[in-house]
Amino acid sequence: MGDEARVTARYGDRASEGKALLETDELIFRGDFRLKIPLRQVSSVEAADGRLTVAFGDESAEFAIGPAAARWADKIRNPKTLLDKLGLKEGQQIDLVYVADEEFRSLLHERGIAFAEKARPGSDVVLFGAESAATLGRLAQLRDSIARDGTVWVVAPKGGREPREAEVLESGKRAGSSTSRSPASRTRTRRTSSSSRASSARRTRATGSGGAARRAPARRSPEP
Repeated sequence: MGDEARVTARYGDRASEGKALLETDELIFRGDFRLKIPLRQVSSVEAADGRLTVAFGDESAEFAIGPAAARWADKIRNPKTLLDKLGLKEGQQIDLVYVADEEFRSLLHERGIAFAEKARPGSDVVLFGAESAATLGRLAQLRDSIARDGTVWVVAPKGGREPREAEVLESGKRAGSSTSRSPASRTRTRRTSSSSRASSARRTRATGSGGAARRAPARRSPEP
């Protein structure tokens, strides 16, 4: 759920074309050189003439992004929280299944969002812990627990390479979902907090308190 763009970056005496990614808690550039700027270290950000200038510590970097520069600057100044990224809010029926991330639980408690430690019928959001691709087979167990417009977030260890987006999609199909982009119920993969990543797959990245995210939307097949 992060933003990405092809840019020309300037940092110190270096300049390179490459890809910039704006995650929940960091700005990343990958080109002839690599740069990772934690958003908590950003002291100022300006957008002018399609260029994004970011100051952090005693340094600064410039990214020629184009018309999106102003939008990126606003997102850096006013970052969404992890819970906002996941679409979690008070009043929803939220279930955590096989999720061992205590930091994420603390975020929910701080926001006053109630949750259960098991899947319940009609859930708006289910966060499902997957330590590896092999554990995705358990997704089928959630089929009858998700509301028709609900969402499953697949939570995986931060820094791990599994599960991949294709594996999440395939598991969604086996669980009785179709790979539609409609707003109906869907399965996503994301990295959440410092110890885990939770949500959407590699194509779209979003970060949690210290992770990245992957999204793989999947829609449940209509009831017979």
